[in-house]
Amino acid sequence: MDFVRPMLHANWLRIQKFHVKFPDVSRFERSFWDILLRPAPSLEWFHLEAVPVFDILSPDHANISLFANDAPRLRLLHPADISFSLTHADHWLGQLRSLKLMSEFMDADQLFNSIKHMPHLEYLHLNLLSGYVDPLTAEAESIHLPHLVELVLCSLLHIGLTFARSIKPASCCALWYVPWIQEVPTKEDVEATMDILDRYSTMYFSHQPTLLPLKALLILNRPKFFLGIFQADHDPSLPEAVPNFVVSLASNSGWPEGVDSAYFFTPFLNCNLTAITQLTLDLAHVDSSVSWTNPTAFLASLSGVELLRRRGTGCMR
Repeated sequence: MDFVRPMLHANWLRIQKFHVKFPDVSRFERSFWDILLRPAPSLEWFHLEAVPVFDILSPDHANISLFANDAPRLRLLHPADISFSLTHADHWLGQLRSLKLMSEFMDADQLFNSIKHMPHLEYLHLNLLSGYVDPLTAEAESIHLPHLVELVLCSLLHIGLTFARSIKPASCCALWYVPWIQEVPTKEDVEATMDILDRYSTMYFSHQPTLLPLKALLILNRPKFFLGIFQADHDPSLPEAVPNFVVSLASNSGWPEGVDSAYFFTPFLNCNLTAITQLTLDLAHVDSSVSWTNPTAFLASLSGVELLRRRGTGCMR
C-alpha cells in the first residue's frame, strides 16, 4: 500500500471520505500514521477496517492528537483500535453522527465526558474499553443523545453499566449489550443490569408495531443468557445476520446466590413481543440448575410466533 501514500499526502486536505481495509493495524501505522496527525478540514468519513494488534499499538498513542484536532466536517469516525487523546477534541467531535471505538487504551473517563458534547450521535459503539469512570460522577450526570438509535457496549461490566445508565438516547434506540464479566457479579451489578434491560427493551419493543416483523434467537444454558432480535429480512441462523437488539450475559464464574441465567428474562416479560414471528431456540447444555419459570412465561408471551426452530439437546419442561 506504500504507493498510495504519496497520493494521500498530496491530496489529504481535499479528501472527504477515507475507507481502507488493512490486514492489521501495524501496517497502517508504519505507512500512514503521519497522515493522521495532519489537519483534515474536508474529511467527513473516516473508516479503518483492520485486525486489532494490541502488542503494536502502545498506550503512548493515546496521547496523540488525531487530525491535529482539526476535522470540523467529520461525521463518521471508525478508527479500528487506534487510540487518541480526547483533550481539546470537543470542538471537532461535536458534529459526529457515528463513532466506533475499539481500543483498550482509550481513556473511559475522558470519553464519558467527551460524549456529552456529541449531541448529534446516531450510532455509538464502545468496544474493548478499559479504565475507570467515577460512579458518583456518572450517576449524577446524564448524557443526552436524542438522535442515538444504536448503542453497542462490549467492554468491562462496570464500564458498560456506567455508559448504559447515563446515556439518554432516542426513544427507539436499539441496544447491543455484551459486557465482559470476569468474576461473579455482585447483586447490585445484576440489578443495575436488569434496570438497563428494562429501560432499553421497553423503548425498543414499543416501536416495533410500526416496523417489519422480527425474528429472535434465544440461547440459554447455565452460565449464559443470549437474546438477539433480528429484522424479518435476515435469518438468525446465518452468520451474516445483523441483530437489532442483542443481550449477551455470560459468567463462567457463576451468578450471585438466587440468580441464574434465566433471571434475565424478567425485563422482557412486560414488553409487547407480538412483532416476533419466528423464534430459534438453542437449549444445549441446559441443566437442572436453570429455573424454567421465566423462560416459560417468555415463550408464552410470543403470541405472534409462526415458525419455531430448535437447536441443541436441552429439553423444555
